[in-house]
Amino acid sequence: MGCEMLQLEVSPNVVAVGASLLVCAILTGRFWRLYSQDAAVFSSNDLVLFVVAHPDDECMFFGPTVISAVRDAGARSVHLLCLSTGNYYGQGAQRRTELVASCSQLGIPVDNVSILDSPELQDGADWSAQAVAQHLKTPLANHRFTKLVTFDAHGVSGHTNHVSAYHGVRWLEESGDLPAQLEVFSLESVNLVAKYTGLLTCFLAEHPESIIITSDVSGWVKSRAMLRHGSQLLWFRYLFVAFSRYMWRNTLTRLQPTHHEAG
Repeated sequence: MGCEMLQLEVSPNVVAVGASLLVCAILTGRFWRLYSQDAAVFSSNDLVLFVVAHPDDECMFFGPTVISAVRDAGARSVHLLCLSTGNYYGQGAQRRTELVASCSQLGIPVDNVSILDSPELQDGADWSAQAVAQHLKTPLANHRFTKLVTFDAHGVSGHTNHVSAYHGVRWLEESGDLPAQLEVFSLESVNLVAKYTGLLTCFLAEHPESIIITSDVSGWVKSRAMLRHGSQLLWFRYLFVAFSRYMWRNTLTRLQPTHHEAG
């Protein structure tokens, strides 16, 4: 009886799945190497304040930084101030509830979430820098925050309220009203192409002086937080969650102080 060669037929689908898993393993390894090289922005000694303009900003734009702050400073040391209820379409009450649920998903305690509903800061209206600054003074006086994170001068999407959040903080800095111990960081806006690179953003080069925070992949926390904003889940929001770099990486810039002239 002659020897028979055992022939194993492998389905093309099995090969495709195997190849996909191999690629994912390679990318995940590369991702974690990048993640381990992130800047250490927060520590256990920090008390952190995020200043956003609308409910859903916290997970659409700041998710990686919020997760980093909760992990490194501790959940009880992370606060969020939302400057409006997002009532442009009359959904302010619902969006309040959604924001609290989203923050809870991200790890921010309910008691640390503050939502303003001031006539001066209504969603979509023009906000003066001074009005924003005045509303920032109370939380900054009541807590000894050491780190503050907000939008930059371009507001990521160019939304006027995002931009005003930055200018409100800058107004306090220029008037000399920021606490001496407070370090301010702004979220870097990028061009349209870079904005929608999704997970691939983790493999792109950044400016050597950039403060990079890359989100971990475990749990897809930010996506689950975004799902808490049911009133905002239009079709294009799903595309944003899938392809936006801000779901995976934040690049922060330290606010440079204005040099005040001696009187």
